[in-house]
Amino acid sequence: MSSTGRPTKTASVIDITGDGSVPESLTSEGRLQRAIEHLLAAFGMFTAIRDDAGRIVDFQLDNANHAARVIPGATPQGEAGESLVGTVAEHQKRELFDDFCHVMETGEPLATQSLEHEVAKHGGKRLVRAYEVRAARMGDGLAVGWRDVTRHVLAEAELERLNRS
Repeated sequence: MSSTGRPTKTASVIDITGDGSVPESLTSEGRLQRAIEHLLAAFGMFTAIRDDAGRIVDFQLDNANHAARVIPGATPQGEAGESLVGTVAEHQKRELFDDFCHVMETGEPLATQSLEHEVAKHGGKRLVRAYEVRAARMGDGLAVGWRDVTRHVLAEAELERLNRS
């Protein structure tokens, strides 16, 4: 800080710490990686795993931000090198796998919700988790973002129930 107690400006970096140090400039790639890591929504890069005939049999997680590594119910929790089939809850595997394969085959981006239900005591289904999922093809893989929208989906269902009453 200057003798006036105001932040000093050095090039395009403003020192608000008061110690006069200026952080090293990040490359565009470094800035992008840092931004992705700090997203509140989960983000991961997947590579298609193919059999000898060239058919997609799984997707391997290559890179994931922090939010992707702490998904409730995921086992193991979004670590690089893990497969989609090994990470996603059993009843969601087929739906997401088919959706991801469709993106790979057509190049069309995906925008969907993935719902996880459990059997309720009265015999029906109860929503456990809801995710908004977006995916886009990148080479022989996918860039995928997802966020938990459970509270929103439950609130919407409650409003619909109240409107029917």
